[in-house]
Amino acid sequence: MAELSGDTFSKVLDVNVRGSFLCGRRAALAMSAQSYGRIVSLSSVSGYRAGIGRAAYGTSKSAIIGLTRQFALEFGRAGVTANAVAPGPTVTAMTEEFYTEATRAAVLPMIPNGTLGSVDDMTPAILFLLSEEARYINGITLPVDGGYLASGMLQTGDLGGADG
Repeated sequence: MAELSGDTFSKVLDVNVRGSFLCGRRAALAMSAQSYGRIVSLSSVSGYRAGIGRAAYGTSKSAIIGLTRQFALEFGRAGVTANAVAPGPTVTAMTEEFYTEATRAAVLPMIPNGTLGSVDDMTPAILFLLSEEARYINGITLPVDGGYLASGMLQTGDLGGADG
């Protein structure tokens, strides 16, 4: 955070939070007129779990979690549900070069499933939240992360501690 400029911080929040707000509001208003709709935003596990060098990104994704709840509250009675998906460490066209062999070696031990996510792993969760089966789900953010948020700091049982 010491080197993060205010301009960079503002730009990331502007794109991620303001963009989600403007798109979501426009969709919610149109959906409200039809008394039906589904909004699914993209957050991130970084919205739940801080990371060095991720102050702007993590803060923006945390804000999307709050924004999702706000949309659920304000448009729910109009027949619109608002939820979000929070991908864990995921390889996409934009992140592919970040996941070097060294990065993978550092990240994979923190994921109980032992693999990085893919866009294909996010799709079923998004489609479910868009479906009629999800009609009573409103205002949640669903982590799709291979267990990353559940893993804590370490997955080794040989370090002693209170349980071992």
